[in-house]
Amino acid sequence: MVNHISDLVTSFSIIWFIFVRVVTLLVLQVTKHMLVYKLLLMYVKLLMNKEEELVDPTLFKQIVGSLRYLCNSRPNIAYAVGIISRFMSEPRASHLLAAKRVMSYIKEH
Repeated sequence: MVNHISDLVTSFSIIWFIFVRVVTLLVLQVTKHMLVYKLLLMYVKLLMNKEEELVDPTLFKQIVGSLRYLCNSRPNIAYAVGIISRFMSEPRASHLLAAKRVMSYIKEH
């Protein structure tokens, strides 16, 4: 009986350790990827708005291309860059603003 209880306590402590480790990693990932959260909140504004001012498509494509290249070494920006890439055909001012936010995130981190 005592051996069974000690095995149960050991199993519980291992499960608890794994649980705490996973939660810690998730919290770190959430705080590390606040850019994704900000872009998700801004996604509604990033929809194609025909009334918004068009920006230079060449400049926008150069910025997005550079950001896509950076995704190889900085995977934490991949989702944000993927969302921005959807608007390369007719970039608007809000799309350029989102790209600039990603660049400022890279500069800070």
